[in-house]
Amino acid sequence: MSSTGGRQLVLHLYREVLRTHRVKLPPPMRMLGDAYVKDEFVRHKNAETTAEQWKEFVSEWRKYVVTLKGERGITSGDLDHEVLESMNKDQQMQLLRIRDEATRIGRDD
Repeated sequence: MSSTGGRQLVLHLYREVLRTHRVKLPPPMRMLGDAYVKDEFVRHKNAETTAEQWKEFVSEWRKYVVTLKGERGITSGDLDHEVLESMNKDQQMQLLRIRDEATRIGRDD
């Protein structure tokens, strides 16, 4: 991301995600979520991306915040089939690891 305004937008979104985690997630899930968010934002920052990829990155994280806050009546944690199909194998494996860890944490409580 080259523009200062764009960087500010992404930094604001990053902070908003972490604030939402603080309010909406129990401590074990917050730790897992925060680590994932930090990793994703750093990896995306360091990757060579197009403006279109940045736009999609920001859009998806905004949707995540809206979903986590429970706005617009969104309550399901299920991903659209199209979203799952658009993910590469690494992303799908990361999603499975997150699901498994969340399930394990839920059983431990």
